[in-house]
Amino acid sequence: MIRPVDAILEFLSIEQARGVTHVHLDEGARDTLRSLFLLSKKGGAAASPSPQSLPSPAKAAAPRFC
Repeated sequence: MIRPVDAILEFLSIEQARGVTHVHLDEGARDTLRSLFLLSKKGGAAASPSPQSLPSPAKAAAPRFC
């Protein structure tokens, strides 16, 4: 089962591979990311991924958000 955060991370990885360094978010996207963040802080379904699913350090650098 794919988690919502996995879809976001996949999108960001693709954008990073294309050379995109900034992603502009509308209010709906900000609300979604904010709720995922709060859910992960509470230990919900979007909590830290297992060690097998963590990207290698070379791929871990994510784009900055505006």
